[in-house]
Amino acid sequence: MTKKIRYSILLIGFMAFSALAPVIVLYVRGIKYDFQTKKFVSTGLLSTRVEPKNAGIYINGELLRKNSGDVNFLLPQDYEISIQKTGYNTWKKRLTINNGQVTWANPSGSSIYLLIDTPTPQNLAEGVLDFYQNKNFILYLTASSVNTTLLNNNLSARTYPLPKSAGKILANDGNKKFIIGNDGNAISPPTLMLFNATLGEFTDLSKLFTKLPKIQFDKNGDLLALTEGTLYKIDPQSRTKIALFTPVQTFYTQGSDVYFVMQKQGTASLQMSSAPFDQSQILITPLPTFSQGELFVTFEKQIYLLADRELYRASDTMEKIASDVEKVNYGPANSTLSVIHAGQVDYLNRFDSALNLLTRSSAIRNNADVQINIGWAFYINNNRLSAIELDTRDNQNNYVLYSGQNLQKFSLDNDAKNAVILDNGELKSLIIR
Repeated sequence: MTKKIRYSILLIGFMAFSALAPVIVLYVRGIKYDFQTKKFVSTGLLSTRVEPKNAGIYINGELLRKNSGDVNFLLPQDYEISIQKTGYNTWKKRLTINNGQVTWANPSGSSIYLLIDTPTPQNLAEGVLDFYQNKNFILYLTASSVNTTLLNNNLSARTYPLPKSAGKILANDGNKKFIIGNDGNAISPPTLMLFNATLGEFTDLSKLFTKLPKIQFDKNGDLLALTEGTLYKIDPQSRTKIALFTPVQTFYTQGSDVYFVMQKQGTASLQMSSAPFDQSQILITPLPTFSQGELFVTFEKQIYLLADRELYRASDTMEKIASDVEKVNYGPANSTLSVIHAGQVDYLNRFDSALNLLTRSSAIRNNADVQINIGWAFYINNNRLSAIELDTRDNQNNYVLYSGQNLQKFSLDNDAKNAVILDNGELKSLIIR
């Protein structure tokens, strides 16, 4: 090759580089030519994190990624985002990409968790009256027995004949001790028994009460019960009860402490006592007076009071945060409250200063189980177990996971991967993600 030819090639290469260099610089800076407007514009980025892996990321119907990650150099406008994987419900949302900014498919910056499309139920038992689940441990009642089992481990099943009729699980201290019972009537007193799942033993406490009390375990395993305005400590070994405080309207145990509302001479106060419960301290007074109430105390010691359909949060005073409340459900696993009130469902957790809207719907009559960690809430409506995402941007993805005959109750494990449902007396498990 002659020097003249080499020089010509170098010259052409230099001229090409000189022409493309500005385009390369613009590209690196996220600037792209928009052929519609015939202008260079600053682009945006869509970031996706999806569980499970290998889900397709579609934008305006075009597959742009086959796994989680970033989609770069998107012109600023609205896009139809779709995340798809065989065997899972398709996730869809219309999102706006802004120039020079990152848009997360999930607003929290965490993952989008896809849910299995029509999960297959696995039958666990029939003739079930009530059940309790913690992780993979399940305890359930039939008319004649208490039964324990582990999910996906049939060899772990144990059956313990009931000494007397009991159809409700009233309290538990984890996977060891349970209070089971039945409401009484004009002829027979209520049934109240302590069941030790480790030993397989029953302790009959029925003679201690003339009506079924509100009852809870504390962290130390102490058993507290409220009935007819008096808060008692129960000694199962001697089958006796000791009066602690009166008159008490409602209570809640958290750790080794008990929180309760006491009303004397027309003034109500929020009080707290620690084991051995021989004295108490006033936290807030006065409280709004009420006839029906419930207390909820989170692991972080945040206190909420539902008093005659008004929901309050305790700070220096009782701050009203919701009215016309039909039902409150507290999820201790993630310190989350879901609230049904005034035609909508809201939720809050330990990080929230105000209620978050989940959905405006009169269809949800059973409290939503809000799973902050995966961005979904689960609820029963018209004998269907449904899931609705917490992200309220654009449409909320909403799926029916199971349709039943008489869906009475459901429970999720700690990771919200398995659901256990009670449908018309049949106990079933579902793998939902």
